[in-house]
Amino acid sequence: MLDSLLIDDDIAIHLMNGNTLGDETYFHTLNVAVLALMLGRAMQLSRDDIRTLGLAALFHDIGKSEVPDRILLKNRSLKSC
Repeated sequence: MLDSLLIDDDIAIHLMNGNTLGDETYFHTLNVAVLALMLGRAMQLSRDDIRTLGLAALFHDIGKSEVPDRILLKNRSLKSC
């Protein structure tokens, strides 16, 4: 993804337009990573720093995988859960 982004600006737009029903987590992760790569590139970070930023973006929600849906998707106070 990094190689493609550094060569072709349009690749990011194509990656970010693929959301389909049921794939929200996958596309959220992908979109965050693409946006992070674009931001790193715009900030003129080194290739290694952009790569690190992209990896961090891919894993930014990993801790949420063990949090129960009743907490992640809550619409009221946790006291009533």
